This record gives sequence, C-alpha cells and structure tokens, in this order.
Amino acid sequence: MSIEVDLDERELGLILDGLFAIIAHPTTTREDWHDASELSDFLLALGAGHFDGWGEAEKSFVQQGMSAREEIDLTSPPTLRLVESEKTDW
Repeated sequence: MSIEVDLDERELGLILDGLFAIIAHPTTTREDWHDASELSDFLLALGAGHFDGWGEAEKSFVQQGMSAREEIDLTSPPTLRLVESEKTDW
C-alpha cells in the first residue's frame, strides 16, 4: 500500500510525538515498539530531506545491483549456479 501525505512541520511533530508516546508506553508490545520506532526514524529522515531526489537514485541503485548479480552469475562456477537454482522446498 502506498499513500501520499502532505504535512507541515507542526503536523509532522504531532505524529512523531504520538509515535514516541507509543514507544515509551509500558504496555507497548515488542512488535508495536519496533514498528513505531522504524516509522519515526523514517519520518524524521523524510522531514530532514534525506530522500529528496530519491527516485532516480533508487533506479540507479537497483540497476547496479541487477548488473552485479548478472556478472556474478556469469563468473561463478556452473556447479554453484546449479545449487543456487535448485533449492528444495521442504
């Protein structure tokens, strides 16, 4: 799922305050703590502009990874490729 939200600094601060309250609350489960922590870290980075222009950088990063994997596949011994491609589903 993907959503687009436009927040001003005050609204972002309110959301972060809510996430920090979830993180600090003694009855918060480990899973909820982890989710709230990850989301607050992401929102802080987003608010600081760390993802500005990420679209092109992301495409380049993915393409570099695919190229590197293809290169490894071409240079690895055939037996290694065979083992990698024939994983048994137990």
